[in-house]
Amino acid sequence: MEPATEGIFASQFDPCEVFSDERFSSLGLGRQLANSSDMQFGAMGCSFAPNDFDKFKGVFLIATDQINRDRVQESGLNPVDWNQSRIPGLYIHEMSSQARQCEAAVDYDWGRFVVDYYEVGSGWEPNVLCPEAVRILEELILGAGGSS
Repeated sequence: MEPATEGIFASQFDPCEVFSDERFSSLGLGRQLANSSDMQFGAMGCSFAPNDFDKFKGVFLIATDQINRDRVQESGLNPVDWNQSRIPGLYIHEMSSQARQCEAAVDYDWGRFVVDYYEVGSGWEPNVLCPEAVRILEELILGAGGSS
């Protein structure tokens, strides 16, 4: 089941132009570290330091790109349904076996909306690394009128 593709979700968008700094701050994201429209896979987005450095030792990337779950699977990145999500079709996946990173994503006709959390080190621990990325993605989608 795919989420509705209406409003901002009708086509690819730059979340850093659509959502305000205040909205990002309300989700626990601090200072914006980078804003780039020349990321790989046609991605548009920006990265943030967390507000709570004691709890989150890494950075968050909020982006849209032009890949989907099938391509993630073909790349060997093991997408897994996040069954307790309020968003139909939300999945998580590791980025590589050498990274301490989790990406939460929802596919649309044009690509996907992604929140990536990365911290230094190695080890794929989805129950540790993914919940905050999932929460931020859910709140952005639901707050923008996406499906629940």
